[in-house]
Amino acid sequence: MLDEGSSSCVFQVYKPDLGVVAAKVMKKEDFNIKELQNIIKLSQESPNPFLLKYISANIYGENAVIIMEVCTVLLRRRKIFLCQQYEQS
Repeated sequence: MLDEGSSSCVFQVYKPDLGVVAAKVMKKEDFNIKELQNIIKLSQESPNPFLLKYISANIYGENAVIIMEVCTVLLRRRKIFLCQQYEQS
């Protein structure tokens, strides 16, 4: 698991057609399709290196899964933070 919030978890996964990506899993009722459509539209209209690329979104039973690119900068920072936190304890 890469991250966990109050309503979702993000996993690093491997998909043969895409390589390593992030999968954000949340309850279906917390999934806002309008918000996702706006993000995708914004990223298509004006590509921005600071916005994650959203690849797909699907509903599986009671869960929604959003596939997006992995933000390696945040992963490095998180690993550094976790290491520093571990060293202090």
